[in-house]
Amino acid sequence: MENDPVVKEAVETFISSNVYKTDQSILNVVIGSGFDIGIARKYYSYNVIKPIYQWREILKK
Repeated sequence: MENDPVVKEAVETFISSNVYKTDQSILNVVIGSGFDIGIARKYYSYNVIKPIYQWREILKK
């Protein structure tokens, strides 16, 4: 999930905003999706937690 272009764009936007204190600060990315068609419903949630410095390494790749 961390290599998904949408996730990378969101992380880049957050990092470029400089609203965190240090590169040791933790960034938690949560992606949720699901459906509800009346007779059935399902919800999925994906969570990736990394310090800013690790996200920077992922973005360089």
